[in-house]
Amino acid sequence: MDKVRKGEFRTWLENKGTMGKHPIADALSRCKRLESSLRIDLDREFLNDQGERLISVFEYSTEDEKNNRQPPKGIQFESGSNIKNGMASLRSAGKKYFEFCRSN
Repeated sequence: MDKVRKGEFRTWLENKGTMGKHPIADALSRCKRLESSLRIDLDREFLNDQGERLISVFEYSTEDEKNNRQPPKGIQFESGSNIKNGMASLRSAGKKYFEFCRSN
């Protein structure tokens, strides 16, 4: 996601009116983290399969949590962090970005 797309995404989130400034900043930061940690481009992921593969990678169930399943290679959480919540936050940010892509 280049700077232009990042600005468009921010504007789109603001115009939806369902998120405040802090959650919008969090979503932008998480999208950037997805790209840098996994060495991907969210726009390419969208073009490949509308982001479905990437979103599926971040599914993390209570069963996964019980079995101590590790996050995808490249994604790290601070020691003691709740991996299930962290994965859900990253997944949500990715889903929002792909929703933005579908709307344009």
